[in-house]
Amino acid sequence: MGIDFLDCMFRLEKEFKLSRRDFKLEQFEGPRNAKGVLVGATAEHLKRWVEITLLSQGKEVPQDLWPRVR
Repeated sequence: MGIDFLDCMFRLEKEFKLSRRDFKLEQFEGPRNAKGVLVGATAEHLKRWVEITLLSQGKEVPQDLWPRVR
């Protein structure tokens, strides 16, 4: 996991009041190579992951989710 991704995750956790344990990598719907390694993930993939995580926690998905993730 790169430092940029960690920084992004810390910001998402803080912005949406989630913990690192709330995010399940198996729920991430980004593109994977033949070995199952994530490749080419975009901000849209992260937005969807935050949405899935919020819903799985029983939290409401904010209307301004996209601008806040972006």
